[in-house]
Amino acid sequence: MAKKNIPNSNHTQVELQQKNTELHAGIYQGPLPLPSIMEGYKNIDPSFPERIMKEFEKNSEHYRKGEEQAQKYAIERDIRGQWMAFILTLCLMAIIFFALYLGNMTFAGVGGLVFIVWIIRTFNVRVGKPTTNSKNQRNK
Repeated sequence: MAKKNIPNSNHTQVELQQKNTELHAGIYQGPLPLPSIMEGYKNIDPSFPERIMKEFEKNSEHYRKGEEQAQKYAIERDIRGQWMAFILTLCLMAIIFFALYLGNMTFAGVGGLVFIVWIIRTFNVRVGKPTTNSKNQRNK
């Protein structure tokens, strides 16, 4: 029985078994080794399979916590951005109304156009381009 392991970044393991004229091939891809490989680890040291499982569980928990923190910070960033946009909108409107009060129609008109273009551009950027998190969600 000849075994051949082909390493890959996705932990792909290929086992080839040849008996007489038959050829059996299998591909495994996943975070944990195959049960037959775990048995081999158990033959080396009886504690290896349990240690491998504990390490897998720790890594999984760490990954989940990282994902939760990334989502939390993305939400906080979006909320902060919305508040900043609201404050800037109020400031720009106050400047436009102040320019109208002073009788400067040109500045008020240009400011009003900039305000309208800014609102439209902000809306189009949000709707047109997916955020980094939504790209990652589609790739999973």
